[in-house]
Amino acid sequence: MTDRLRSLASRRYFEFGVLGLLVLSSLVLQRVLTSGCCEGPDLVAYFEIAQLQATQPGFWSDPEAFNGNFWAMAYPTFLYLVVGVGGGSLEVVQWIQMGLAALLSVGAWLLAFPFGRGLRLAVATVVAWSPTTLWIGASLGY
Repeated sequence: MTDRLRSLASRRYFEFGVLGLLVLSSLVLQRVLTSGCCEGPDLVAYFEIAQLQATQPGFWSDPEAFNGNFWAMAYPTFLYLVVGVGGGSLEVVQWIQMGLAALLSVGAWLLAFPFGRGLRLAVATVVAWSPTTLWIGASLGY
């Protein structure tokens, strides 16, 4: 391996390390700043639909199940699956959401990749620590 390749590899490892620390710090900040489990503007409606899926085996094949339902079905189905696996706890859902919100910084880093290391790390930092990112992970229903 040439010296140039070694230098490139060490810079990339440094960048990956910083990115990993940003994701971890975003996750920690979300957990510290959250008021606890579990709140969100539409959580009650979504959780009711998730419970209907759990208690009615033919939910997806019954056309009547969707009468008057103005809610998106993906999130209640996500709740149904995760709560079922997590033993009925919404806290598992909250941890998954906080992890996904923290990973938004990786997506921003990828989008800024062509613009150089300094800028892409700055973009990832802004996204990882933005108030929106810190709020959205802890707020169930999004």
